[in-house]
Amino acid sequence: MIDSSSLLQIDGLSASPRYPNYTDRERDLAWSRFEQLAQGGQLLTVPMVADELKRHSPTTHSKLVAIPNLLVRRITALTATVADIVAQFPDLVRDDLDYEPADPWLVALAVQHRFAVVTQEFPTSFRRKPGAPRIPDVCEAFELECIDVDEMLARLNFPSALERRY
Repeated sequence: MIDSSSLLQIDGLSASPRYPNYTDRERDLAWSRFEQLAQGGQLLTVPMVADELKRHSPTTHSKLVAIPNLLVRRITALTATVADIVAQFPDLVRDDLDYEPADPWLVALAVQHRFAVVTQEFPTSFRRKPGAPRIPDVCEAFELECIDVDEMLARLNFPSALERRY
């Protein structure tokens, strides 16, 4: 399962200095690898991630929706799991949003498939100021692995931008 934050990171749209930028070639290779993984059923995401990308980066959104089999369209079976996630983590979703947030749906899909979640978010324990729970916190509660996109690509023997950093 891949979150919008990781897709934005690949496209160089992350504000975090923790993550280096990818070259154009690395970007193209990563998106090509995402397509291969989606075709094999090894990489999925929810429509709400596409909605987030449409608001933040039309270019990244276009790349995402062009990949067949990446977006899981039938998500109604996840409703009970989403309700359970929101019940356990009510602050995961803000009340004042005029759109459906992706996070609980993404984690619910990961629970259903027992996949790792790929996100650039940090758990609350890593932040200076405690705040609302994030995807890694929810993953921990549901015993799901949560990794960032560099870790995912490293596991796929993909040359990482992090290697150039050190």
